[in-house]
Amino acid sequence: MRIHDVSVTVHDRMVIWPGLVPTRLTEHERIAKGHPVNVTNLSCCTHVGSHADAAFHHFADGETIEQVPLSRFVGPAYVADLTGVEWAVGAQDVARAVAAARGFSILVLKTRNSTALETWERFSDRYVYIAPDGAEEIVRRGIKTVAFDHLAVEGYDAPGAPTHKILLGQGVTIVEGVDLNGIRPGHYWFSAAPLRLEGADGAPTRAYLIEDPPAAARTHLELATSYWRAAAARDLDAILSHFAESATIVTPTMTLTGLAEIRRYHEQMLESFDSISVSVQNSVEQGDQLAVEWRAGSGSDKLRGCSVFTVRNSVFVRLEVYFNPADFE
Repeated sequence: MRIHDVSVTVHDRMVIWPGLVPTRLTEHERIAKGHPVNVTNLSCCTHVGSHADAAFHHFADGETIEQVPLSRFVGPAYVADLTGVEWAVGAQDVARAVAAARGFSILVLKTRNSTALETWERFSDRYVYIAPDGAEEIVRRGIKTVAFDHLAVEGYDAPGAPTHKILLGQGVTIVEGVDLNGIRPGHYWFSAAPLRLEGADGAPTRAYLIEDPPAAARTHLELATSYWRAAAARDLDAILSHFAESATIVTPTMTLTGLAEIRRYHEQMLESFDSISVSVQNSVEQGDQLAVEWRAGSGSDKLRGCSVFTVRNSVFVRLEVYFNPADFE
């Protein structure tokens, strides 16, 4: 397991968005000056360095940062290579960058910003940003969170801030200011929990990526994501490795018990669908159970549903799948 810290260091000389309060770290107490402890005062804007935006940032009645579920800041992620994009990340750029990715709910966009001196050394109003149609493509794909390698996902002085409003207005959480210099594209585990600031429009985060987390440390959501990846890869043996010998699957139309029946179920599923793509919308984990709201497919053929996994000893002992059977007709 390798942890990549993609947070920006907070200091007095750091780059800030024009017009915002400068960041200041000042001495309050110092042992060297006779005090019993060292204490530092911090003064900064909520949108400093690596930070999260809440809907309240652009909507008067939007969620404030402490109201955003923590599940939106942690989960399976895909770092997409967009370093070839000159300025505006559009819908086609997003589609191409994630074409081979599977089983992720957090999209981390790596652009030329990650290696540009202006990104973290001095502010420039010329940087790569997400165009409105790029934001719409992110929403269309059911991604719950997007992380970006600049202080803003929006183009500088964009009238009406359409990119922010498209994403936040459709429930997509935004994490800005992640430093992806040296990070390779691919699948990771992402975390960027913000400070719990009451009534705030955003908050600083400590963002990091985990590469190759050990199997023993996998959460229930990671296990579910691994199962969906195996289905996307059409790897039947890998699919079955996620189930206990006596596991049960319950769907609106059938109940299956034991690996033999579960194998036949997945064989029929793989025969029925040319491709399988699942995106996680929300998840709740409690004890040995995980409930996941998901979308499967793409475009007008997208199916919505919920799965409840019961996990013991890192395998599924029960899987309940809820959807409307009429959607298949």
